[in-house]
Amino acid sequence: MTSPDPVASMPRWGAAHRDAKGRAIFATMLSAIGPTVANESWLDVGCGSGGIAAELSKHVASVVGIDPEAWPGWPDLMSSNPGLRLLQRDCRAIESVVPNGSIGVAVCNQVYEHVPDVPALLTELFKALKPGGHCYFAGPNLLWPIEPHVFYPFVHWLPRERAIRMLSKMGLHRMRELDAWSMHYWTLRSHLRAAGFEVSSLLAERMLASRRRAPNAALLRVLKFLAVATEPVAPSFVFLLRKPTT
Repeated sequence: MTSPDPVASMPRWGAAHRDAKGRAIFATMLSAIGPTVANESWLDVGCGSGGIAAELSKHVASVVGIDPEAWPGWPDLMSSNPGLRLLQRDCRAIESVVPNGSIGVAVCNQVYEHVPDVPALLTELFKALKPGGHCYFAGPNLLWPIEPHVFYPFVHWLPRERAIRMLSKMGLHRMRELDAWSMHYWTLRSHLRAAGFEVSSLLAERMLASRRRAPNAALLRVLKFLAVATEPVAPSFVFLLRKPTT
């Protein structure tokens, strides 16, 4: 009997270092919101391998992760993390997994660019959050010249079919992964606000998340100023979304 190919069973966007990313996301939200985030129920939309959700479940009350593609490693992650549930669901069908208004913190990390209907995704996220709840929302910037999934310059600025034909003729690989549709800063923020969210930048907190010591207030203010000033042209966005209480 042939053993399953471990590479073939991996999520197509990878599974490496997800524990470190989970710790960084938790540290970012802890810095931005405060210690109450540890008492909340979390939702990881587009959880992929489940590694980020599994790491988050070690620090918070509970985590539900959903992804359109199931991964064979999910059962092991759930058995070793009692507060974790991983389910195969469309990212625009959150209501089928958690009741509206039941989630304190959501994570939507590097997902929006893979979803055909971004407004529908944002509407589902908004409904899932409690009033006053927050979402860590991160994803690539269309204006950055390197496409972050295939790592070739400028191809995401071309009509998609033309870009794929060009890569194929050049003998370059990863053409099948050129199906991410990123947005620039102003379009994405327009969608976020239209969904009802209050939007602020988390770039400074995310950059400092791997530090062992909390930054002093002056350093954080400087970094926040720089982050807000440069965010429209940054490689990727990191937003803090808040659902208003009224």
